[in-house]
Amino acid sequence: MQSEETVSSSVAKQHLPNDIAQHKSDSPHQPSGIAFPVPMFQSSLRCFQASWYGDYSWLEYSIERDAVYCFACRFFGIAANQSLTCVGFSDLKHATGKSGHIMIPPAPNTIWLYYLSWKEYQSMIANNSSVAVQLDKCRFQDRGK
Repeated sequence: MQSEETVSSSVAKQHLPNDIAQHKSDSPHQPSGIAFPVPMFQSSLRCFQASWYGDYSWLEYSIERDAVYCFACRFFGIAANQSLTCVGFSDLKHATGKSGHIMIPPAPNTIWLYYLSWKEYQSMIANNSSVAVQLDKCRFQDRGK
């Protein structure tokens, strides 16, 4: 079971940078308006694109590590890909495209399922409809009888 306070694995937390979300109630850390590092990959320059946030709201970027993380995977995934949860993904040459590690299409895959779990969590919080809230409502109604 995932901890309410931090990332599910204490080992994973020890290796996480300090500049990404630390709790599932946080928003993904998505810095923009900065100059992202531009490493050379063979004969081409590849760098993180802030425009990716628009298509992939689950994406987080660590300036500290120059790496990408999956917010939904870190907080709502079980046995999620370590490169997107603990280590950070920095091989931007292989980030995009049909088989890209980051640009996975919204289809029945693990990232998509974790994303849906995150959205359900947000809805539950926004509508004050957690199981605990529902139980409290029932208790309150029972007291009124």
